[in-house]
Amino acid sequence: MNELEQLSTRILEHHASTQSWDKTGIEFGLNKAMARLIATGYKPGKKIRKVLGLPDFASVVIVGVGDVPPGTQVIKADKCACGMWYVSNSPRRKRCFICSPCKRKSVI
Repeated sequence: MNELEQLSTRILEHHASTQSWDKTGIEFGLNKAMARLIATGYKPGKKIRKVLGLPDFASVVIVGVGDVPPGTQVIKADKCACGMWYVSNSPRRKRCFICSPCKRKSVI
């Protein structure tokens, strides 16, 4: 069990003995609403974590779908017939922007 889950069970146990969220919140340095939220599974923000002495948390997303081709910054890049990688701005684009530049509208 991680520290937040342990804290949550301690808050629930304290509430079961006191039958008061107000007294439970005071015991842990929280208001009664936050004590009840943490006991029911809420993940508190930075300020409340600091008050409770919990470590900061971070979300890490790891994408293992494919490789990022050289010269691009995305996973899904296409390779032109000339050998260059490009990211299409339209599903109809089949060549890179050097081989097939964008058409400009003529100004009258």
